[in-house]
Amino acid sequence: MRIANVSDIYTHLARLDQNYKILQVYLSRCV
Repeated sequence: MRIANVSDIYTHLARLDQNYKILQVYLSRCV
């Protein structure tokens, strides 16, 4: 498994962070 570019890693982390925030909003609305 080769190491991905730093930009790819940051993009992936940013996407995960965005999904987490959306999930938080969704859960806060349900509760």
